[in-house]
Amino acid sequence: VEQDELLKKLEQDVTDIHVAVTRMRNLSKQISQLSALVENDPSKAAVVKLGKEINEKLKALEDKLIQPKSQSYDDVINFVNKLTANYIFLRGELDTNTPHVTSGHVQRFKELNNEWLIYKAELNAILEKDIKNFNEKCKALQLAHTSLID
Repeated sequence: VEQDELLKKLEQDVTDIHVAVTRMRNLSKQISQLSALVENDPSKAAVVKLGKEINEKLKALEDKLIQPKSQSYDDVINFVNKLTANYIFLRGELDTNTPHVTSGHVQRFKELNNEWLIYKAELNAILEKDIKNFNEKCKALQLAHTSLID
């Protein structure tokens, strides 16, 4: 039971991280598309600049969560594992035929979960502050129907 409960928590966190990455990528794509539409209009330079800043923040956060450069099993040698890889490693160590959960498993999960909570708060701050500000600037510049869907 203890093993199953910890595996479920691991799975939920990895799912949440991957959903967050997908969400960030979608937002970044929307920002880039909008910026491309107005980048030649000097009156909308503030929106383009803010969009670039948000995309940089989203990319930096994504780089803390996943390692997009890894393409094969050997790439773990070339590129540093990120948060999801550490979760997946712990899952592999825990998901054995002998259902024995050690204090080390529990402690490592707590460390990874605490790290995820920090990044999740960082994402929420981007959504609540930066994306809101971006949408307000778009409205102020009368860029109709351009509010980002997050």
